[in-house]
Amino acid sequence: MSSPDGVSRQRWEEIEPLLDRAIELPPEERDAFLDAACAADQDLRSRIEALLRADVEAGTFLDKPALEQSAPLVAALYDDPLAGRQIGAYRILRESGRGGMGVVYLAERADGQFQQQVALKLIKRGMDSDAILQRFLHERQILARLQHPNVARLLDGGVTAEGQPYFAMEHVDGKPLTTYCDERRLGIEARLGLFLTACAAVQYAHQNLVVHRDLKPSNMLVTETGELKLVDFGIAKLLGGEAGEATVTGLGSRAMTPEYASPEQLRGEPVTTAADVYALGVMLYELLVGRRPHELARADPDAMARLAAVEPVRPSMAVVRPASRDGSMAAVPETTPESVGRDRGTRPERLRRRLAGDLDTICLKALQREPERRYASVQALLDDVQRHLSELPVLARPDTFAYRASRFVGRHRIGATAAAAIAALLIGFSAVTAVQSARIREQANRIGRERDKAEEVKEFVQSLFETSNPLVEAKGDAITARDLLERGVERIDEELGGQPDVQAEMLSVIGTAYTELGRYDRAGALLERALDLRRKALGREHVDVARSMHELASTLRQKGDYAGSERLHREALAMQRKLFGEEHLDVASA
Repeated sequence: MSSPDGVSRQRWEEIEPLLDRAIELPPEERDAFLDAACAADQDLRSRIEALLRADVEAGTFLDKPALEQSAPLVAALYDDPLAGRQIGAYRILRESGRGGMGVVYLAERADGQFQQQVALKLIKRGMDSDAILQRFLHERQILARLQHPNVARLLDGGVTAEGQPYFAMEHVDGKPLTTYCDERRLGIEARLGLFLTACAAVQYAHQNLVVHRDLKPSNMLVTETGELKLVDFGIAKLLGGEAGEATVTGLGSRAMTPEYASPEQLRGEPVTTAADVYALGVMLYELLVGRRPHELARADPDAMARLAAVEPVRPSMAVVRPASRDGSMAAVPETTPESVGRDRGTRPERLRRRLAGDLDTICLKALQREPERRYASVQALLDDVQRHLSELPVLARPDTFAYRASRFVGRHRIGATAAAAIAALLIGFSAVTAVQSARIREQANRIGRERDKAEEVKEFVQSLFETSNPLVEAKGDAITARDLLERGVERIDEELGGQPDVQAEMLSVIGTAYTELGRYDRAGALLERALDLRRKALGREHVDVARSMHELASTLRQKGDYAGSERLHREALAMQRKLFGEEHLDVASA
């Protein structure tokens, strides 16, 4: 049987694998490949070259794997006879998708017992080798052991009259996770809620010793009612290497989707549950930012492996930057800060502030190049996202007083915002008195003056809130933590202007709190003032000056000023080495 353009089925079976391989190669390597593969058949080479030219002219035609994208052409070549055919208890209605080794059909129950639509999967004709058959049966066995509300269920299985194995799965009428979220312009909280559901499904698979190995939005389908289902375990792996597991070739010798594959997958190394953690990190980044952390116009594993060695831009910075593009990126959808914000129901700057801090940290930890530096499990990733949504400190971030204070403010912003601000300032007061006490022990001759200074700070903190009635001053509106922190700054200037050391300490504490709240510009201004005050009061080389420089440098790093941050850190480290020597704890910490 031949197609309209005269290509026979047999001829297409010769063309198809060579075309797949040629598309994967860089353009400069294709001629040498075709010289070797088509040395005895110039007509075959001419046909492949024509298809390659059509690929270039089409632009996005082969963004996806060739077998998947060419489904209509293959169906035409084969004159697909399965529509209307009954297999087991099911009648095939139409084809609904293709993967590397199988075809999925929408089918309905046809034995009169009850009405039901299913997704029926068969091995593609021409691919029923022993290895593929083994992999197909392996996938069926994996699905049989997974019973979770967010994993597509295996319903039935068997063998056709021709001896071709099949299985029927729960039919999921849904859209890919990212598409569903963008079409409905879901906000960050709603997106994170769906992401938590996806994590729970993957964690369940891991608990049953199954690594999915191909997590991506198109395998996370969301129905019209908002129900998420994890599908397609075609290249999943059973931990422990149970008998019956086969190795499948996909892109080269590695079955995967390069855009979501972990660095170790791209390098062809053994895969563990850490690979699924990385893929979930890519999806989380895409849900938040509107594009993946690394983008290529084509699914090129080697190029993706090189890109994966580069730390991605923080999500909070990526959302306010247009996607970088060049000629090779023509097939990648263009995003702008405005379009990303619009798809998330907000404005770019507000979205940047929403992502700064916890979500930056969670994303980048899941995307660490080394598996041992990622979250130890999907459950750990899930728990940190849940802690973030509950306004609790996430475990991936340093456990500092200021950070815990900012989380407390978030959890109680309606009924106890003022109390949270007071707690933050009292923590600062404790730090001040601790510093003063250390100096008293070191310099006995300053005991009296330091005691007086501590009393003045205490009186300052008390007077700040004794003269402030938040319910009156807010005039009926909820007063924010930032309002109270700003009032604290004003009072510090008024009350402590003659005591630069104490004034600097209080500015430092409040500046650090602003950093944890994501207000980097305001934090930087306060920390710069604290540093200037300490330099004037204590000289340019002093332990508190070095500490102030480290605090400012950390804020610059959060803001994205890496060069300025490194300069300050190095200058402070040199000062500490000079003051303490090489074996002091502060030097080791720096």
